[in-house]
Amino acid sequence: MKKILGSVLSLALGLLFGFFGVMNSVFSDGAMDERLVIIAVILVIYGLLGLLLGFFFSEMHITAALLLIVPGIVFLTLFLFSELYLLILLYMVLLVLITFVSVKLGHHLHGKTRKNY
Repeated sequence: MKKILGSVLSLALGLLFGFFGVMNSVFSDGAMDERLVIIAVILVIYGLLGLLLGFFFSEMHITAALLLIVPGIVFLTLFLFSELYLLILLYMVLLVLITFVSVKLGHHLHGKTRKNY
């Protein structure tokens, strides 16, 4: 039951932040420095979500990371079909790296707290 809840929560958060966060950051108009600030905030949010999912759903941490980032990667890939920017590729790599590292960190922290009790 906990794995199903974790999967549904990860996918829902991925869709929510993929659509309203990632897609909005690349498809909206604005100056480049505004977009970079928004992208930095989105990367921090993905890092925090990955940390929380890795901590609370540590038995499925890799699945949680995949379900969290796939919608955002899909939206970025759709944007790449219209225009090829190297910054978008960098954005994709950072999104994947930050999410996986934070999920693994959350999984590791969960293991340390369980050993203390």
